[in-house]
Amino acid sequence: MLTVLVCLIIVNVVHNAALALWALAGDVIIKEVCFGSGPTLLSFNKVRIKLFPFNGRVVLLNSHDTDFSPKTRQGAFDLKPLKVRLSIILSGCLITLLMSILITSGTSWPAFLAAFNQIINGRLHPFSDAQNLLLQAQNFTLEHSFLKVLGYTMAISSSFNLLPLSILNGGTAILALISKVCSLSDTIIHRIHLISLLIFIAMLFSWLISLLIFFFS
Repeated sequence: MLTVLVCLIIVNVVHNAALALWALAGDVIIKEVCFGSGPTLLSFNKVRIKLFPFNGRVVLLNSHDTDFSPKTRQGAFDLKPLKVRLSIILSGCLITLLMSILITSGTSWPAFLAAFNQIINGRLHPFSDAQNLLLQAQNFTLEHSFLKVLGYTMAISSSFNLLPLSILNGGTAILALISKVCSLSDTIIHRIHLISLLIFIAMLFSWLISLLIFFFS
């Protein structure tokens, strides 16, 4: 499992770095780039290296931020055209997936497509489907090279981040598309984020239970 943990750390760095670089290419002002979560270990310019090497975030300037001004208007993310915003939102997933396909010579593509269903089924059936998936992942890790494991981890991570939850890239992209058609109030957006967060926590909790059963049964 150490191999998988190292792969997840690499994927996290690639995903957030790609998003930050794409935002810069789109002339969006970056306020902060965090690699990991928890207390800050290292800090330079706008980059923060956190204690726990999982998760992360890229904070972009928006027009409703307190530090927004007419001088920074051109660099506000929410004032950019929809296609620019969508490209930035999805850049981390797409670049990670592209690297996955290159590393595995395309063999990780079916895993990317299958992962959507597997993530949901594993969450709904922690005592059956999830156990089979974890066993398959363990065997795959033992039988293949680090690079191939990394490639498949990138593919599955891309699937995960494209799930239609507003706290993930997929859901954020959907909200951006909806906002083009109709205006959503802050209250509705807050409720959507809250529901997404609750679903996300339930999903992680279910997979945590599955992992505990897998390793200690």
